[in-house]
Amino acid sequence: MDLSLSIVVVFNSYSVRTITVIIQSPNENNFEKLSIKYPTTLSCSCTRSSIQHDQFLSFNRTYHPICTSQFVNQTFISSVIEYNMSNYYPLDYRIMTAFHFQIITLLCRTVKQMVSDALEEFTRKYIFTNKALFYDIFNVQIEALIEQLKATTMAYIKHINDFLWFNIFQNRIISGLRTNYYINTVPGSEVSIFFISEYTNGNKTCTCSLNNNCVHQAGIYNVTERVGLQVPLLFGSLPNDARLLLTIPGIMVGCLPYNSILASKLECFYNQSCIDQIQIFMKGFSLVKPVL
Repeated sequence: MDLSLSIVVVFNSYSVRTITVIIQSPNENNFEKLSIKYPTTLSCSCTRSSIQHDQFLSFNRTYHPICTSQFVNQTFISSVIEYNMSNYYPLDYRIMTAFHFQIITLLCRTVKQMVSDALEEFTRKYIFTNKALFYDIFNVQIEALIEQLKATTMAYIKHINDFLWFNIFQNRIISGLRTNYYINTVPGSEVSIFFISEYTNGNKTCTCSLNNNCVHQAGIYNVTERVGLQVPLLFGSLPNDARLLLTIPGIMVGCLPYNSILASKLECFYNQSCIDQIQIFMKGFSLVKPVL
């Protein structure tokens, strides 16, 4: 790499002469000093016109802490599976617990793979220039490339999410947990009654046939106090609900496990006291510690 520097000298007679100073193979420190002193006339040709991104960029990936917690351990997930879970009241957290953590585990694994693939593809690309770039210009270009990488990766993740939502919603998939639709079969008869679930959140009522994102605050309910389901299937309306034994902050339930976990903030899982309260009703929570 040769660095040439043009210096304009003005004599008393107003004649102008350009002096070119060539520095062979300057180091980075010298180049930076000269670029500050001679920003308009400094020119530094490169011996190579391209360099791969992984030669000067590295990434420190940080994922949501729950992805490395005990909550995504299969032993824990298996411990909270109950074979009669669909019999719980639809707002009861026990009806979706295992499925929530299965989804979280899958999302963590999927996002890690997607990010890894995106970074691998990005670091294999090249930056092209026949002259050394000033520090500020170089930083602007690299930051723009990284922002584009982030935007592209997020758009791809959103595309996958939208694809899942579209297929679930448009195909009217009926949850085996009976949380979005409920089919009541009359014994000894071919007649089946099809009900659509509704959830209240605040002052609004949301219908699962129109919106899969209907959610409500999760809790533990006394299922023995309510026999059968009233029509219409409106959940979250306090006069009609079973007796609430425990509210679980930051966790939502609703039409489907996938949509409700995406609407959850998971704050309970950062708190040992909250985990201890859930453990009273689900012994499997004794296997986990709070998310750090």
